[in-house]
Amino acid sequence: VGVHAPAWCHTQRLELARGVKLAIVMELCHLGSLYSMIGQARRVRSGLADGQPAADLRRAWPYGFQFQSDWLTRLEVVRGAAAGLEYMHQHGVIHRDLTSYNLLLD
Repeated sequence: VGVHAPAWCHTQRLELARGVKLAIVMELCHLGSLYSMIGQARRVRSGLADGQPAADLRRAWPYGFQFQSDWLTRLEVVRGAAAGLEYMHQHGVIHRDLTSYNLLLD
């Protein structure tokens, strides 16, 4: 079933390769996964707790810094994920494996 929404990361092609069941090539989501963003935010929080200058941490992990310090950014991610699931459900698609690893941010 193909479902397309403007904010979704679209699949470019599917490939079968020797030794690999399925390889999915997708467009780049430059912020990576929610999992990696949470990791950056944890590094920022740890750095702040260790007394590192906030300006240094902001330069090192600008998106992680914003994600760690701004609840509105976090809520925007949750709202986007919920809207995507609602859209899928309206089109008869069930995800079944929603994790921070497969929520891609752009």
